[in-house]
Amino acid sequence: MKTLDLHGHRHWEADEAFHRFINDNWGDEFRIITGNSVYMKYLVCEILIFYKLNFTLDNLLNMGYIIVRK
Repeated sequence: MKTLDLHGHRHWEADEAFHRFINDNWGDEFRIITGNSVYMKYLVCEILIFYKLNFTLDNLLNMGYIIVRK
């Protein structure tokens, strides 16, 4: 599974990188590492909703990532 690590990026940098990553990996499952920033998770979720992609937040241990499903 391909992964984009946004942890430690500034929000505006993450936005640009994430749009590119989605377009480059359209149709595949992938993981987005957000870290524990609530605002970064919000930005990523807003973009995923815009693209109408199916995703799940974190896991039971709240590890700071989002998985995009097919």
